[in-house]
Amino acid sequence: MNFSQDSSLTAAFYRETDRARREALLTTLREDLEDQALSDRMASVFHARYETLPHRSFFSQSCAEAVPPDRYIRGILLLTMVPGTTSGRVKKRDSEQIDRALAEFLPPADPSVAETPMDGGPFSRIPGYELYNACLLYLSLCQKDEHYASVALGFGRRKPASLEAKIAADVRRMTETIPALYGKEQEMAAFSAAMREAFSDTFPGSEDLHQ
Repeated sequence: MNFSQDSSLTAAFYRETDRARREALLTTLREDLEDQALSDRMASVFHARYETLPHRSFFSQSCAEAVPPDRYIRGILLLTMVPGTTSGRVKKRDSEQIDRALAEFLPPADPSVAETPMDGGPFSRIPGYELYNACLLYLSLCQKDEHYASVALGFGRRKPASLEAKIAADVRRMTETIPALYGKEQEMAAFSAAMREAFSDTFPGSEDLHQ
């Protein structure tokens, strides 16, 4: 995706992980882009990612509307809960969990771009760019989360090199081990590519991912 060294507004939009700032960038982008169809597609995928929670008794409606969940992050978290080993037989429920996770990355069908081929051209790349952005956010959350970043039993925070190695191991598990173990290499190819590129951009020069 090569956004790490790109100074364009589009690159800034896909590097930015704060939703409010991304929405502001999207507004500016839509004013500047000459290709209206491309602009509409970017907005469609963006808004499909952040859905509004349906009302629940334990949420006030105002709270639910103010904090829409991130479907892509929810999908990644579902993948983190899939076992990376089996006792010799893949469980159907684990395979189905992967399918549920991947479904979070697929935006609802957009009738306005129904005839756009999704195997090439600028439209086909937009969902991958959005997924790359979610992977950047996930890696940022891993570094900030005190529980994730703590050493065994929670006694202190890992050193940066140790935390980077832990994140790399989790990325390898999600992008290599799980796809191979469950026969999901093709279905998970876009996610694996986005996550590995996001890791390389987050930890430039790191060798942990290749160990």
